Amino acid sequence: MVRCPRCGYEFVESGRILDMLRRWIRRGPAPRGEKFRLIDLQPGETGSIVSIPHHSLARVSRLASFGIVAGTEVRLIARLPTVVLECGSTQIAVEPEIGREIFVRASL
Repeated sequence: MVRCPRCGYEFVESGRILDMLRRWIRRGPAPRGEKFRLIDLQPGETGSIVSIPHHSLARVSRLASFGIVAGTEVRLIARLPTVVLECGSTQIAVEPEIGREIFVRASL
């Protein structure tokens, strides 16, 4: 049992594996046909890039040099410790911040 030092409320401490399982079940599959962030894809899923915000033209042109442009099919390889995606036969690692800024539509 774990007790709150302020109010004295007690609860059963769950294990790390059980907590990870709860988060995995709660996450569920990505919605189909809707626009959402690249990092919301499950590893191994593919999606078509819908938009990339133009906050930094240097970032957009750097992504375009790797083929990451609107309309391109990408597959998410990993989310942690960094976002790894596959575009054609190229695998690219980008910062999680960039993965949150790329919007995709999941492929069926």
